Amino acid sequence: MGMPTSWLINPFFFTAFYNYDARGVDELSLQIGDTVHILETYEGWYRGYTLRKKSKKGIFPASYIHLKEATVEGKGQHETVIPGDLPLIQEVTTTLREWSIIWRQLYVQDNREMFRTVRHMIYDLIEWRSQILSGTLPQDELKELKKKVTAKIDYGNRILDLDLVVRDGDGNILDPELTSTISLFRAHEIASKQVEERLREEKSQKQNIDINRQAKFAATPSLALFVNLKNVVCKIGEDAEVLMSLYDPTESRFIRSVTLSNCSLSFLLGQC
Repeated sequence: MGMPTSWLINPFFFTAFYNYDARGVDELSLQIGDTVHILETYEGWYRGYTLRKKSKKGIFPASYIHLKEATVEGKGQHETVIPGDLPLIQEVTTTLREWSIIWRQLYVQDNREMFRTVRHMIYDLIEWRSQILSGTLPQDELKELKKKVTAKIDYGNRILDLDLVVRDGDGNILDPELTSTISLFRAHEIASKQVEERLREEKSQKQNIDINRQAKFAATPSLALFVNLKNVVCKIGEDAEVLMSLYDPTESRFIRSVTLSNCSLSFLLGQC
């Protein structure tokens, strides 16, 4: 696709809510959650760049992004974009993008248990992010939800061997430039202990579930039934099968069936 000859200059910041794969050298690929700086617009197309890769500029459909509130400080190479979203929303978006890459790797590696664990965590964060963005939660519920979100992020980063985020008492990420080294160290210790406690709780719950399953299995009566087939009446040379089944009259269903093949019948008749 060639570049349009006339553009309307109109600088804005947007967020991509669909993936877009570039189909030409002049187009720009987008990933969900990308913050995009719009430089020019033209008949349903935008031209700009993503903040994660400012050197690559290109065009893309306008329907793949929506307006994002942001503040721009500085110009040129010193330009800094401060999103208007809550800091927690920004953290959740970054975390989801990072976890999704690991999630795909777990699928390729066929690590099913960890794959399911990460999937549940991703679904939880997506749901909680939507609740926060809705703006309908009371302050007390919003505060509790933020605690759940930060706890889930810290727990997920721990089991995925990612960096531990240091936070204050309200769950906000501490700024290393405004926080002393001692305060950062203490906050890191507290965060590590909280995550380790969560891991121990998860392990204890899993062990209890396994014990309950074993106890339930042990409590289930186990019986052995021996059947001795004495006689089968059939014509020699004809195909025949003998079907024996256990029937449960309480649930009105067959529990198990055993079929004797032709060779088994021949053996019983002394012909094998």
